[in-house]
Amino acid sequence: PGAAAAAADDSSPPAAAGAREAFAEGLELQRTGDARAAASSYRRALELRPTFWEAAFNLGTVLLEDGRPQDAAAALTEAARMAGGERRARALQGLATAWSRLGRFSDAERSLQEAINLSPADPKPRVSLARLYRANMSRPSDALRMYREAIRLDERNAAAWIGLAELRLDRGDTLEAERLLERAVALDPAGGEARLALAQLLSQRGETTRAREHLTWVAEHGENPAEALFRLGRMDYGQQQYRQ
Repeated sequence: PGAAAAAADDSSPPAAAGAREAFAEGLELQRTGDARAAASSYRRALELRPTFWEAAFNLGTVLLEDGRPQDAAAALTEAARMAGGERRARALQGLATAWSRLGRFSDAERSLQEAINLSPADPKPRVSLARLYRANMSRPSDALRMYREAIRLDERNAAAWIGLAELRLDRGDTLEAERLLERAVALDPAGGEARLALAQLLSQRGETTRAREHLTWVAEHGENPAEALFRLGRMDYGQQQYRQ
């Protein structure tokens, strides 16, 4: 009787309307950067409609944004339990991020491998798994394999080309890394990640004029200009010190 009542409450129009209202409020709060208030709104939506997958998934993502990976893991585990197919794959990718931040790299690997099996045409979990292999598990050959698989699925995936460049940099092959980063910039001119990486490489090689061009572009047009502005300021300070 209790379970039947909960199911009836979940599908009743007032509960559904209230859940949608709380969810919309959470979206707006998340958009404006109020992660804690957004999490409260998503929790309220789930109280009114416990099978609300979008609320569970967004709760997990906003908890990650708020630096609470343990709580995020619980929410994303529930989101993964609620759904199959591509929705489950998306939840598992978020869950892998939570596991990684908690230092549970084997759990992150398992989550991403399942996401790949559930959504085999999506290059994103392969890129995430490659990053995990390189940054946290000291498995560069596996990282290389995953990046290559991602590129076979989508040759225009700039993140995979950036990853290949990072692997080349790890081996000290700056010329090939530069070529790969230039390709990533060409594929995604509006993206800042490749430009920042390329600027770093050029700056280390003493090509400050070219490095400044990429940093200035990110500072003026990128979605997150703070890092570019910081590097430009540091570059200006270094040049002033050199002149003195």
